[in-house]
Amino acid sequence: MTPLWVTMFITSTLPVIQIVIMCSIGALLARKGILHGEARQHLGQLVFYVFVPCLTFTKLASSVDLKNLAVWWPLPVNTALSITAGLLIGWLTAMVIKPPKELKMHVIVATGLGNVGNLPLVIVATFCDEPASLFARELGPRCEQIGIAYVAFSMWVAGFVQYSVAYNLMKLPDMSVAPANSPPHASRNSSRSLKPRGSHRTLGEVSGTLEARAQALASAGIGEFADSKSLKSSRSRSMEEEGGLSTDELEMQPLWQQNGLSSADLASQAELGLQRQAVGHSTSHASRHSSQQLNGISPFLREAAQPWISEGDESEQQLPSRWQTAKQWVVSFWQSFLTIINAPTASALAGLAVGCTAPVKDLLFGPDPPLGFFSESLSIMAGAMIPSMMLVLGSVLHKGPGSAKVPKRVILGILAVRQIIIPMLGTGMVVLAHKWHIFRAPDPLFFMVLLLTHTTPTAINLQTVVTIHQNKEQEMSCILFWQYICSVFTLPGFMSAYLYIVNQTDF
Repeated sequence: MTPLWVTMFITSTLPVIQIVIMCSIGALLARKGILHGEARQHLGQLVFYVFVPCLTFTKLASSVDLKNLAVWWPLPVNTALSITAGLLIGWLTAMVIKPPKELKMHVIVATGLGNVGNLPLVIVATFCDEPASLFARELGPRCEQIGIAYVAFSMWVAGFVQYSVAYNLMKLPDMSVAPANSPPHASRNSSRSLKPRGSHRTLGEVSGTLEARAQALASAGIGEFADSKSLKSSRSRSMEEEGGLSTDELEMQPLWQQNGLSSADLASQAELGLQRQAVGHSTSHASRHSSQQLNGISPFLREAAQPWISEGDESEQQLPSRWQTAKQWVVSFWQSFLTIINAPTASALAGLAVGCTAPVKDLLFGPDPPLGFFSESLSIMAGAMIPSMMLVLGSVLHKGPGSAKVPKRVILGILAVRQIIIPMLGTGMVVLAHKWHIFRAPDPLFFMVLLLTHTTPTAINLQTVVTIHQNKEQEMSCILFWQYICSVFTLPGFMSAYLYIVNQTDF
């Protein structure tokens, strides 16, 4: 008789072997030029927009109902806790290994966000395809359908976080001041302020900063020369009569100095205008005084004060009305909502809605459904998800770590935390919560899905996120490559331990 630990190891290794075979085919196709960059992109879009939503909707809608929701709540909660703890541990990891500054956020998200959707779908399907496995014996023919429904019910939380929190964390930091050799408007395009708008600044800070900015912009050639020849000639004659600068010397002076203002005066006047704008109104006397003092230098003043003023009409800065502010908030919220509610997340929510609405569910998945042809069509499309996804993954990883220069301590730190420490902590949390009766697992596969959430390598979707922001794509590819290579050895070990735990647990 085969020992139990050997059976468990073989059972846990089979899903990984199948994943490696499918990924190897994808790598071979990429090496032959068949699954090249453009083809990989198109296939990845099909997986994301068609295959995964079809699979998620059909499996979730056919399995879930209101009674199940009362039992399945640990799945999304477990995913949320895993991501939250992972991001916190990722931050601590970055503090310890001290990665390059530009890779700090990569370390945090690569540690905190695991592949809790795509990879568990493959593993669960493989477990259920093996007739001798514990899960197939317990659940019978419905094993795969229920298992995929478990994974789909938990993965929408991960999708929400990946395209909201991770999306914003991976944005490149704004540069508040343009480089010295950049055009004058670069600082405005990259950032609107040296400090967040609305932060309190003392009078001395604003004056000193504006004075320094005034001198820097003047030396860079912004607003240096007067457009009116009569202004220069009259000004030069008066200066020469006083024994001051010649005409040639005067022409090399900034316009605000030609008008008799020092940089400190300019800073003072700029601050005065900013204070009036902050309160939202100005008296007619202050307006006349401002126009007299700033006559002829308003273009330069706008350049100097640009980081502290809002967008809009340069001739008259006004605070937006309440209606405009509310409209901007609504538009911003809707755009963020569309970014977060992607196709897999929307299909999961639709599946929940259909599954919990009995009349609609009967139309699609009942004993003799009138719209059964529609649900069957979606099921056929869903069958292409697993092989297509593995082909894409193999084609992404076929180049190896690439030419990215990621420090070894960064790679080893992420591997140790993501593949060893987090699975151990997550396993302890799930086992203790079940032992203390915080939740009740309805079957062994439910318990297995909870454990798998903490064990997978970094989410492959992070490569898409960093590509969108053009933020160290090669470095993220290198991190993902070593993560998935390492998971070939860590996943079987942890799944063997999970199978032992499941066998020793009463359900």
